[in-house]
Amino acid sequence: MIRALVSLDVDLASSIALRYACQMAKLVEMELQPIHVEEPGREGRLLGTGWVERTWERALAKGGLEGVNRLIATERGSCPAIFAPKISVGDPQDEILRELKEETYDLFVKGELYTFTSTKFHARILSRLFRNAPCPVMVVNNLVPLQRVSLLLEEGAEIQPLIGTFVKLLGTADVVPDLLYCKFRPSRRPAFHRAEDPETILRAAEEMLSRQGRRPGKSEIKEEDPDKLGDLMGDYGLVMTSIHHDLGRKDPMAELLSHTPSPILLLFQQGGRK
Repeated sequence: MIRALVSLDVDLASSIALRYACQMAKLVEMELQPIHVEEPGREGRLLGTGWVERTWERALAKGGLEGVNRLIATERGSCPAIFAPKISVGDPQDEILRELKEETYDLFVKGELYTFTSTKFHARILSRLFRNAPCPVMVVNNLVPLQRVSLLLEEGAEIQPLIGTFVKLLGTADVVPDLLYCKFRPSRRPAFHRAEDPETILRAAEEMLSRQGRRPGKSEIKEEDPDKLGDLMGDYGLVMTSIHHDLGRKDPMAELLSHTPSPILLLFQQGGRK
């Protein structure tokens, strides 16, 4: 059973994320735990301590619960995997990280409308919440059919965690995984560096999938500019890749992901690039 924590606000991005998560829950055994954090604005905070502050926080939480329950009600009839929402008041990143670390989740889902510039996207994926999440992070920016999945490989990235995450989350689902090795132009490697052989990396990934009873629909090397590769990802219902905590704003993978109009699942690798 896959357990997913789904961050919800009363907005379109959250509605899309919840519907996408429900679509995924129809493909695999999955529990969806919604969470909403009511963030008090400076102007809205009442002065006081003790009973006054507790009453104010309860009022904020109640208002958030009502809005989130209306959002959930639109999906509950067709998606029984949705649990009752958890509501808290405070800093969203702190509260969500606390929930992720205190409970056991296999996936964190967050809705973000596809309106990113490269700079905004980079700031989002390297936020404190995403970088410190103890599980893979899914950014849902569009509601698309989950039928084909792209597993993006690149120079220096770890293959085993990516393949393992796909098998864990979608190994029993009727979806087609494609292996795509991104050979960016220009290469981030110095000219004197002996680059990895893409064909060897692809064969290793194919073997890992095969040992889990899965075969890729495609196994290809894609050599193109990052923005053009990102546009090609629109053919997929989910794009999965492994990135580093020190991913630079001008890193080609960051640029590719910022141009990807499909939901993205991120695994964070420890340490810097090799």
